[in-house]
Amino acid sequence: MTVVTTGKLLLMTLTQRVSSKGNEYMQGILGGLNVVAFRGEPSEWGETWNVYLQERAPKPVQGHGQQRPSARSQAAADLFNRPLDR
Repeated sequence: MTVVTTGKLLLMTLTQRVSSKGNEYMQGILGGLNVVAFRGEPSEWGETWNVYLQERAPKPVQGHGQQRPSARSQAAADLFNRPLDR
């Protein structure tokens, strides 16, 4: 556990991404949730972001005799589970 001495506590880190259509968005993880944020309408104070939370897909439990997925099938599963681009 990190001791906070400055009065600030880091909640999460978002990564700025660009969709294939050229739209900017932010993506990250908060506990067991995916976080995605899209640029909102400007307000009198400046730029805004609309933040959405989505449950993460549970990881499959591997028992005895089960094979791990190949890198290719895992990459396809990861792509399928990404949030949709706007």
